[in-house]
Amino acid sequence: MSDTRLDWPTSCDTLVVLGPHTRDGHTLFAKNSDRQPTECQPLFQVPRARHAPGAPVRCQYVAIPQVEETLAVLGSRPWWHWGFEHGVNECRVAIGNEALHTREAPGEVGLLGMDLVRLGLERGRTAAEAKRVITGLVERHGQGGSAGHNVDRRYHHPHQQPVEPRGVAGGQPQRAAGEGHAVPANDRETVTPWESSVEGE
Repeated sequence: MSDTRLDWPTSCDTLVVLGPHTRDGHTLFAKNSDRQPTECQPLFQVPRARHAPGAPVRCQYVAIPQVEETLAVLGSRPWWHWGFEHGVNECRVAIGNEALHTREAPGEVGLLGMDLVRLGLERGRTAAEAKRVITGLVERHGQGGSAGHNVDRRYHHPHQQPVEPRGVAGGQPQRAAGEGHAVPANDRETVTPWESSVEGE
């Protein structure tokens, strides 16, 4: 079996350019993943669904309360994960995430970054709503467990409004506003400095 390790530095990156900044007026969303090159990451489609009151949803390591209705989503996920590396929903909200290496230790059990991507897509009809879903879930349930890297996560949720990359470190939401375009990565030297999130933003 050949050695599949890469001999050059890698990073996990998301690129977003909103319509007003592209030649044809279409929003561009692109995502690459720095996970193991031999890890299968198929596309996974989930239809819109209604759920019984009080029903739980089982994420990768924890179960949380389900909402009454979830949106149809399409995402790319490692074969052994419940959540998505990146995806899009029926309302054209797209989310991607990158590992953010920090000094803050994640909890032993909690939501994975990929859980939060899928939950944000299933529950967010706009980028702003997906942002509130993700930050609210982090505040209530925290992040934890292993996704293959012991890291916090950063998220991108473009829609027809300003790009707003967000991050989570130590269970605390962070933000960095983009002006129509943004390229967050887990190489800290290539991204906008982060500042603490202000409630209501």
